[in-house]
Amino acid sequence: HLLEDLLQPDHLVIGADTESAAARAEALFRCLGAEIVHADPRSAALVVPVGNGFRALKRRFFGSLEQLCEAVGADPATVVECLRYDTRINCGTEPDDPRATRHLVHLSRRAGPPSGMFESIVDGS
Repeated sequence: HLLEDLLQPDHLVIGADTESAAARAEALFRCLGAEIVHADPRSAALVVPVGNGFRALKRRFFGSLEQLCEAVGADPATVVECLRYDTRINCGTEPDDPRATRHLVHLSRRAGPPSGMFESIVDGS
């Protein structure tokens, strides 16, 4: 899956301090045919760990949803299928990279007092 994501990304985030650096990077990766998004380097560096954290959060949410469904006698697959019709919700189950998710916790702790949100994704609380 990693190689496929590398060779056929749906988008690329380019973090650069200058327009010329961003243009050089875009020229290098344009051949991949992916949508290119420009950001400052610090914002770009957060994209991967935040994306992984979000996917982990979704996985935990759907795990809890499955337990709730079982407790009340509902079919989890039916509930999720019904949610798929709500265009405001993306019900995908993409895997996350645990290292990047732990990195998100590390960044959060280093930046200041943690809210507990990112830690709860990693430790399952």
